[in-house]
Amino acid sequence: MEIKNGTRKGFTLIELLVVIAIIGVLVGLLLPAVQQARESARRASCTNKLKQLGLAVHNYADTNKELPPLALMGSSGQATPAWAWSALLLPFLEEVTLHNTLGVGSGQPTNNGALDTRLDSFLCPSDTPPRENSPRGMSGGSRFGLSNYPAVNGEGTRARKANATANATGVFIARPPTANEPIRKFKDILDGTSSTLMIGERATDQLLVNNSGGALADDARCYTSWTAVSRPDVDNSGYQGLMEISGSTGEPLNSAAPTWQFRHSFRSTHPGGSQFATADAAVFFASENMSLQLLKDMSSVAGQEVINR
Repeated sequence: MEIKNGTRKGFTLIELLVVIAIIGVLVGLLLPAVQQARESARRASCTNKLKQLGLAVHNYADTNKELPPLALMGSSGQATPAWAWSALLLPFLEEVTLHNTLGVGSGQPTNNGALDTRLDSFLCPSDTPPRENSPRGMSGGSRFGLSNYPAVNGEGTRARKANATANATGVFIARPPTANEPIRKFKDILDGTSSTLMIGERATDQLLVNNSGGALADDARCYTSWTAVSRPDVDNSGYQGLMEISGSTGEPLNSAAPTWQFRHSFRSTHPGGSQFATADAAVFFASENMSLQLLKDMSSVAGQEVINR
């Protein structure tokens, strides 16, 4: 480096390398903070969506004098498509036009191009589904729109109707048209609305393996839908049926158990846990270290458990 009158004209190569190394270290320290800030913003957005869904349930109950059924089935029962509880909330989510276009509640779902509508209200911004809509839907026709927010049906590993088993202890229960079963009202939540889980999170299965350790086929994954189910079986639903619009607490949060039950449990892509809307429309972040028994206790409406979270 040339020096004139005691003044340096530039960096030496060593000095330049040191500066570059320092910048690299600073960038390396900054990136995790940026990523954490982005996830914090996404989680806040998810919190707000769950809050709005909880309020929509309350508005529905105020209007209809009961909570939404888990699935609104047609006269043919469990072998034909049924509307999801979440589709019934559309008028209370400022989606009246879509509600009317679909004809929600007027008979069973039919092939309608709007069934696969992507609604931001039902999607967690931290999840990145591998496809735009569910691989399942109407026979020979429309697919169903995706959701990250299944209803809480109760304990166990399958969705149940009200009189089938004690597992159907949650806020949302199915009502087959021939059973004449009552749907829950808020007065039925005897454990307290602030201690009862109502809506949870379920991330799309992107890396889930099958029982043999191989990759799970795309059409065997659990794609939660906000619109409908193609066959609302209530007691032997497997990965389809009512489990595509609801979940039960049969596995720990964010569990990695490679079984079919895991496909229907609650999990998220948020680090450390998953979010729930409680029955009072508050949002609760449940740690993945939360005991499975506590999770089950909070999934029932009248278990008379003492909740200490």
